[in-house]
Amino acid sequence: MQLSRVMVAALILTVSLSGCAQWKEKVQTENQHDMLYTGMFIDKAHALAVGRAGITRHSIDSGKKWLGGTNSSMCLYGCNALDEKTYFATGNKKQVIISTNGGDSWSHATNIGGSAPLGKSISFSNVKTGWASSKNWLGETTDGGRNWTEMPLPPGASFVETICATGPGTGYLVSEMKEVFQTSDSGAHWNKLASPFAELKVPFRPLFSRDNQGVALYMTGDSGILASVGTIDKRNILLIAETKDGGKTWSTPELHKLKRLPRSVSVSAKGYVSVFNKDESLTAYAR
Repeated sequence: MQLSRVMVAALILTVSLSGCAQWKEKVQTENQHDMLYTGMFIDKAHALAVGRAGITRHSIDSGKKWLGGTNSSMCLYGCNALDEKTYFATGNKKQVIISTNGGDSWSHATNIGGSAPLGKSISFSNVKTGWASSKNWLGETTDGGRNWTEMPLPPGASFVETICATGPGTGYLVSEMKEVFQTSDSGAHWNKLASPFAELKVPFRPLFSRDNQGVALYMTGDSGILASVGTIDKRNILLIAETKDGGKTWSTPELHKLKRLPRSVSVSAKGYVSVFNKDESLTAYAR
């Protein structure tokens, strides 16, 4: 009997989800009730979450207890961390805020540009050098957010899904077309890299073109981790892929069935992949 394409896809997905996974669920926090919109684990102990009306939360005990931070800003939709003390967030009115004391207090950087009303993704390679983006604008700072310089988007890219700054003028971008790009000259030239999504044999639909990022990327040297949340046959899925050659090739993506509805995804410098769920809980994966 000849199997239909749907049946073949379902069989492949079943095998993928039941295979020998290298990434394991390490932490699952309880849901919160603070109208939080995104968050991440920096390492096993430290976590960050931000959301409505500038609310910020941080944890130093794997999410068992969440602490409030002093902040005054609009709603926040994107966050990231350089280490367990240095945090960044962006959101409504294109505001950018920074904490250097583990989320206890936050200060304002200069707002980013672009026509889109809110910041979506933010990434710093050190305390001075970083990128921030809205859906259709990308900018770079070399003075800790005091000034932002607009960078051209890659040819053919209309939306920015996530960014990863790796140094002055250098970094990576994932577009709404599942394409991965790299620049070494502040966006004057972009190199189109291989896409880990192309390795899939099942119809994965990432959660793209939303206020929160549906894909995250962290690169250090030639090694990197890309994670994305989406659906396959109406099932909520986390995809994780790795590269060892700067994005020229990717490992066959691991697929993990999610037990909760995802809102966003992040990858930390310590190698933690975090799914922020719609019930305001965090699920963390690590090798």
